[in-house]
Amino acid sequence: MSLVTKSDKIIEKLSTTKHLHSVTFLVAFLEATISPVLPEAFLLVVLAYRKNVSWKVLSLISAFGSACGALLMYVLGAKLYNSYGDKFLSFLHGDGLAEKARELFAENAFMAQFMAALTPLPDRVFSFLAGAFLISPIIIFFATFLGRLIRVAPVAYLSFEYGDEARAYVKKHTRILFIGILSLFLCYVVYLYYS
Repeated sequence: MSLVTKSDKIIEKLSTTKHLHSVTFLVAFLEATISPVLPEAFLLVVLAYRKNVSWKVLSLISAFGSACGALLMYVLGAKLYNSYGDKFLSFLHGDGLAEKARELFAENAFMAQFMAALTPLPDRVFSFLAGAFLISPIIIFFATFLGRLIRVAPVAYLSFEYGDEARAYVKKHTRILFIGILSLFLCYVVYLYYS
C-alpha cells in the first residue's frame, strides 16, 4: 500500500468523525498558535470526502478557531513580551518584525492584523506583538476572523464542489505530483538559504 493510499485512508477516517466541528476548530486554533498544519489544507481534504456537511459552517468554525488562537497569542504577548519577547519571536521565526509591526499597528491596527491573517505573513507573530503593544483585542479578534474567513472559504467551497475529481487526479498522478511538490519544496529551501 503506497504512502498516498495510506494517507488517503487516514484522512477519509478523520473526515468521517462525528467530532468534525471540534477537530476543525482545533486545527485552526493550533495553526494560529504553534502548528504548521494549515486549516485550508485540512478543509481541502475533508470536504473532498464529506458532502453531507456545510462548507460554510466549517469555514466559519475554522475562522473562529484562528481568531481564538490569535487571542491566545495576544495574551501571551501582553504577559511575556517584556521578559521573553526576543526569545519568543526567535522561536516563532519573527526576528526583526517588532518594529515593522509597531509601525503597521500605529498606521491601522485592523488592516495590519487583517492582512497578516489573509496572507502568508506570520500572523501568530503579529498577534503576539499586538498583545505586546496593547492593541485592542476586539480589533485583533475580528481582523483575524475576517481575514481567515476570506482565506479559507474559497478553498472550502472549491474542495466541496470539485474535491472528488481532484482526489481521483492525485491518485492517478501520484508520482508526478510528488516530484512537483518536492521540487517546489527544494526551491523554497534554496531560496531561504540564499536570501
